Amino acid sequence: MAKDAQLWTPSPEFIRSSNLYQFIQHINMRGEALEDFGQLHQWSVTNSKQFWLEIWQYCDVIGFRGDCVFGEAIAKWEKFVAARDTIWFPQAQLNYAENLLSYAFQEPETIALWFKNENGQTKTLTWQQLCDQVSLVQQWLTQNGVERGDVVVAYLPHIPETIVSLLAVTSLGAIWSSLSPEDTDIQTAIACFQPLQPKVLFCSNGYNRAGATINTEENNRKLVDNLTSLLNTCQIEYLQTLQFSSNYVDTFSDWQAILAGYLPRGIKYERIGFNDPLFIHHHQRPSGKIDRIVHRIGGTILNHLKEHQLHCNIQPGTRLLSRCSCSSTALIWHTSALASGATLVFYDGAPFFPNMNALWSLAEESKSNIVHISSVYLDHLREAAFSPGHFYTMEYLQTLIVSGSVHYPQLFEYIYSYIQTDICVIPASQEEDIAGSFLIGHPMACVDRQYIMAPALGCDVQLGEQTLHCTNSFPNQPLGFWHDSGENYHHAYWHQHQGMWSQPE
Repeated sequence: MAKDAQLWTPSPEFIRSSNLYQFIQHINMRGEALEDFGQLHQWSVTNSKQFWLEIWQYCDVIGFRGDCVFGEAIAKWEKFVAARDTIWFPQAQLNYAENLLSYAFQEPETIALWFKNENGQTKTLTWQQLCDQVSLVQQWLTQNGVERGDVVVAYLPHIPETIVSLLAVTSLGAIWSSLSPEDTDIQTAIACFQPLQPKVLFCSNGYNRAGATINTEENNRKLVDNLTSLLNTCQIEYLQTLQFSSNYVDTFSDWQAILAGYLPRGIKYERIGFNDPLFIHHHQRPSGKIDRIVHRIGGTILNHLKEHQLHCNIQPGTRLLSRCSCSSTALIWHTSALASGATLVFYDGAPFFPNMNALWSLAEESKSNIVHISSVYLDHLREAAFSPGHFYTMEYLQTLIVSGSVHYPQLFEYIYSYIQTDICVIPASQEEDIAGSFLIGHPMACVDRQYIMAPALGCDVQLGEQTLHCTNSFPNQPLGFWHDSGENYHHAYWHQHQGMWSQPE
């Protein structure tokens, strides 16, 4: 590889076709004269109110917005702090699933979900099929008494049924919370879910990892025995077994029976307040303490639309591949791309099984345009000197989103030497505390060996050697911690530097 500093430069055509460029032109039509991302970012923090209003309008958010963009809420802890206690769009009413499924009206027969697992099993759902299944599961949830504000939990791998369940739950204005059996043992799952008092549990009979079959029916039974608030449990027969195991519980509802038990009809969307809970994330600190972070519906939608469309250039028809855990906020981040008209491509299994090509063969097979992977995964490939570009042309791949801590410059050199020479690389810090990124790249940036992530639009970020602070309010701040007086939330993010968010760890 050449030793010049520049690794990739976006072509003028690539820049002009990007959502980010179009958004800058949109803002300039309002009387501004912005020329690049840096000027747009400065404008977005100086004119924060106008910026988030423009995001709502430009990204076609579905819902009632109201006249008030932000105001003062009750202090979360002790005295009022503007950056912490500002409330965004207090009059707004919207629904997460309604925003994500709107593209079905335009392209009902195109693929919405493209799934593959390590055994080679594949499954696709069109937008119409996805809506039909969401409708069927919504009817079952309603029959089981689930309504606005109730909690529904899932102990599932990342499979199509997970996405359908998530959309059905949120369509009712209910609150979602999920963990993956792959990375969460049963005692931790019980400890996480018990305080939520869930009404319904979704689980699977098992999963496969690195060639091994892991049956989870015994753990499912333990989970149900300890969640005394449950009204019903749906078990998905993900493992194709020839006979029932000794731990099979015949009182559980069966996924296929649910789909067969109702007729598809128009989905009823329960719109809820912009600042009402959407999902609860169980975040484990280095100390071992688990915080149950409550994320707002409106802030999640707005921020994901911003990141997907402006930072990552997701457009209608984009195929976005990701491998993520249901214990992570990355599940919600990936699923939210439906709101931008993207096709979700996802993989369940060990990323290096049956071979190092596992994810890249899916990217080629699905003609994915964007691949979202972790820096840890890429580091493994780099250390093995594995070259996906040697096996696949990847002619459809345009962008690589790399989440987590990036090792400069080795990782960038690896990408352009072993994966693709003409590709936009977008690093993203992806903090689970905000279900998004404080630092993230963008499609108008040149990539060199010392590439540095830019602060996300709308966030006034200050960086120290080992610190990250955000000095202004932003809509996707957590609502708080589940059943917390506000004290723990304040001490987690706000006590270190007065008046500004301090990112832990």
